[in-house]
Amino acid sequence: MVEFLQGVVPIRYVLPSYIHRLKQPTIVPYSTKSSEQIISSDTHSNTANFKFTYSVEIIPICKDDLVLIPPKQAKSLSNISPLTICSRVGNSIHLIDPSTLQYCDITSNIYWRTPFNSLATVTDLVEFTVLDIEPDHRRSKGKFVMADAQVAQAGAFRSSLGTADDDHMMDYDAQSSSTNQIYHTRTHLGSILQPGDTVMGYHLTNANFNSSDFALLEPGRIPDIILVKKAYPNRRKKSKARAWRLRSISKEVGEEGETGNARGVVGRLGGRDQKKVDEDYELFLRDIEEDPDLRAGVNLYKVK
Repeated sequence: MVEFLQGVVPIRYVLPSYIHRLKQPTIVPYSTKSSEQIISSDTHSNTANFKFTYSVEIIPICKDDLVLIPPKQAKSLSNISPLTICSRVGNSIHLIDPSTLQYCDITSNIYWRTPFNSLATVTDLVEFTVLDIEPDHRRSKGKFVMADAQVAQAGAFRSSLGTADDDHMMDYDAQSSSTNQIYHTRTHLGSILQPGDTVMGYHLTNANFNSSDFALLEPGRIPDIILVKKAYPNRRKKSKARAWRLRSISKEVGEEGETGNARGVVGRLGGRDQKKVDEDYELFLRDIEEDPDLRAGVNLYKVK
């Protein structure tokens, strides 16, 4: 059973074998602590009941997060640029510099020596439209190919009809100067992006991060935007239901507010924002559909 509390997810297991399966470092990096407490004992039968408590702290970095590695630690990791993208989470977190394709793997032991959090998460992603892209296939690592791209925020251009003497033209959407701007950037997505595609990225020009390490970065090393992943905005507009579903651990009411039997997260006041829960869950399902690597590690069950 699982009960959701403020910032904590206590899981109650009856058999110790389940605990050892949870502690296997095959899914995400983590730090663990354990303790035991004697509940009762019988001197006649020489038996005792113990309560074992395991604390498992998972690294708070997810796939596609914008990660700022502390400068000293970045130098020790082959002098990689501190501003990176988390491209994969497994036994370690895989970070890549999208402007150079340099990457590093941070294991649990390395991370907990100098812990750090994500600079921005997927909820901060902004939708862009690819105007032009020039991939350089000579610079590639695995599935990533370096490319120079021109992008603009989604909706920056609109198709307008002129007079009878004018042809169909593409004009700027006169909402704001920042929306109208065309951005030039380097990206690691040169193998999958084409002009006209929709791509999600972090808009660093308009961002305000509460990070002392970010404030110490040289302005010339901070790009205007960082592209993260290709998006498919029209894929889920159809009403066709998914042919698969996920299973989750059953939940019970916690002490910090009603959690019921529905999936979700705990809000800042201990309650639940069901709309936010549904939106996050839908985004998670879309990530499973679009990412073969993520889908390979998730059990999917056929809808009956």
